[in-house]
Amino acid sequence: MKLTSDIAKSMTELTARIQPVFALQGIRKGQHLEKSYRYQFPSSPTRHIAIMREDTRNGITVYINNISVLGNEFSSSKIDGIDITEMYPAGYEGKNGNKGIAGSVARLSSLNPKDNDVVRLTISSESSFSKLLEWYFGIDSKNSNFSNDQINIQEESSLDEIYENMSLSESDQSDESLGYQIDPKKRKCVELYAEDCAIQYYVNRGFSVERKGKPYDLLCINDNLTIHVEVKGTTGLLNKVILTRNEIIDAKNINWQSDLFIVHGILLTESNGVWQASGGKQHLLAKWQLKDIDLSPLTFEYRVPKE
Repeated sequence: MKLTSDIAKSMTELTARIQPVFALQGIRKGQHLEKSYRYQFPSSPTRHIAIMREDTRNGITVYINNISVLGNEFSSSKIDGIDITEMYPAGYEGKNGNKGIAGSVARLSSLNPKDNDVVRLTISSESSFSKLLEWYFGIDSKNSNFSNDQINIQEESSLDEIYENMSLSESDQSDESLGYQIDPKKRKCVELYAEDCAIQYYVNRGFSVERKGKPYDLLCINDNLTIHVEVKGTTGLLNKVILTRNEIIDAKNINWQSDLFIVHGILLTESNGVWQASGGKQHLLAKWQLKDIDLSPLTFEYRVPKE
């Protein structure tokens, strides 16, 4: 498979701890800039990577800082399938006295040649790009989530997978006792009931509503107002909800309004093997502001060493 910018984007997003960097101004406010996919690794020092969206004849164009997270120079770390096409030493200026580098790249602190040594690379294969991510961010790519079968297909772990991987402690309250259903039939019943409640809420307020599913549940439109609504249902108390990575990314995007609609205290009853939901209390966080301090990791993927 030929390496493209979209494949590289998917590989980067499936690498642990990589975070997208969004534009803060201009027509692309709240999104990646039009010319490149931009990401950062929250380490010390912070390192950015910019993947240019326009593919070249020989592969893709990528910008990195010349020094990796672990303090190694790229110029002495030759990787097969990667060619250096330009070096931008600290203090570099273009012919017109500007930064001499793409604006979407220079806006990233570690890729601004005013203070950093920056490298422009041409990368021709997926394996080469994988090795670059491993070298640059000081991670083991074997511990990342991407594989050839997953690229452009698996964008996030499904909630079903998250629930299946959750362990229930006998000494503590189980997640099911707190309202998070392990049984898939119960869980689906609760989810659909909560969505129906949310749809009725927004329809009553003059919105047209469309079920989306991923990366958010409902698209609500009224005149010039567009809202992405994430819906959560629980039989327990108003305490915590489970979010996937893509739900978090969508909620943090400032290009649109995001709401979090929660139905808690839902009652479940069974009749002839069919579960029905009713009751519950509705809680709306309009103009939802999702903060990292309120997020806690739920599961980790561990690669078992082979003997």
